[in-house]
Amino acid sequence: MKTVPMRATLFALLAAALLPACSSRAWYEGMRASAENECRKLPPGGYEDCMARVNRQSYEDYERERQRR
Repeated sequence: MKTVPMRATLFALLAAALLPACSSRAWYEGMRASAENECRKLPPGGYEDCMARVNRQSYEDYERERQRR
């Protein structure tokens, strides 16, 4: 059985500690990109309305609202 070097262990712990902050924004941006792709499938009038809904809330506003709950 191989032992994991201490440097690799520390790196993994640091990455795990920082991951939640990054993953929340990445999740939000991923969902937003997915919604934009769905908007592109709509006819012109529907596309503009759809994109207005997608762009209604910035990540910062979303995060503030999420923190209040």
